[in-house]
Amino acid sequence: MKPWTIEPRDPLVVRDGRPPAAGMPSSRSLDFPWPSTVAGLSRTRAGLGPDGRFDEQRIGGLLQESLKGPWLVELDASGAAHQLALPAPRDAVAFRDAAGAIRTLRLAPQPLPASVKTSLPPGLTPLGFVGDAPRGKAVSAGAFWRWSAVERWLTTGASPSDGDVFEPLAHERRFHVAIDPETGTASDGKLFVSDGLRFWGGRRLALGFLASDGLAMAPGAVKLGGEGRASWLRAGGVGLPACPSALVDAIEKTRRARVLLATPAIFEGGALPRAGSLFDAPIIAARVDRPDVISGWDHARNQPRASRRMVGAGTVYWVNLESVSDVRGWVAKAWAQAVPEQAAQDQRDGFGLAFVGVGS
Repeated sequence: MKPWTIEPRDPLVVRDGRPPAAGMPSSRSLDFPWPSTVAGLSRTRAGLGPDGRFDEQRIGGLLQESLKGPWLVELDASGAAHQLALPAPRDAVAFRDAAGAIRTLRLAPQPLPASVKTSLPPGLTPLGFVGDAPRGKAVSAGAFWRWSAVERWLTTGASPSDGDVFEPLAHERRFHVAIDPETGTASDGKLFVSDGLRFWGGRRLALGFLASDGLAMAPGAVKLGGEGRASWLRAGGVGLPACPSALVDAIEKTRRARVLLATPAIFEGGALPRAGSLFDAPIIAARVDRPDVISGWDHARNQPRASRRMVGAGTVYWVNLESVSDVRGWVAKAWAQAVPEQAAQDQRDGFGLAFVGVGS
């Protein structure tokens, strides 16, 4: 697969599907694009014929091509991608200590006595803090972490430094009016607001993803998301890193692993796969927030897609590898791959991209 970069020129509008607020017609944007948004752009771009029109005869073949991503990347002054950032892991909980410093603590399964009952599904263990319990209220652990911080977290549980933590992308609201062509002035009552994501400010940011070789795209100006906002598609960028050998050694020793989702996943069973396992390893605990909801329009069938619930990016599952004969092979099968407990098309669209970490 080849790396690609999309740099939005204007605030990126990726609508969340909610109706406009009363008295304020507006489109509200998600905090980050779904994988299907980038998959749709890539397949549309790859399917353009010499006349610039999409070749509908190629829809079936293009749907078989795979993508991974998107993720956040930092750009240097020349526009080249040089840093990768993933959604902050949900097993990281940040607190402000008495001195005002931020401490990031890790959650892990905490077995309960047999006499204690919970409402968790059978086979799942509650989570608790590793080490001393914190005092005070939790604060934000950030929206994205640089890869170097994610790698340390997955391997040793080390807290990220301040420079490795990214806050959520800023939302920018723009007010628009309709112009009467006869008078050249604003039409009465035709006022609306658009909400978009800014990829510039203190850092110059973009979207990164991988696409299979069958998605032959021409770099250049593209329209991504709603409102026809302009973006720039470039070949090249930041690929996905290899699994650190120290992490593999630690997982093989403990025979416990965490599965971190870098993109949302869609399971038929809801928050958990119906099989109760990931990459054929049984799930023993999970850190899952409230679901995200995705729908959209099916251009191949010319009809709306059914709404589906997704497990959000950053979700963490703990799995037991005691029954896995080849732990190293399991890590290689799971690292930077789409979770196979999803529909095949969702895997090809980039949903459920997984990384693994030490699970104890």
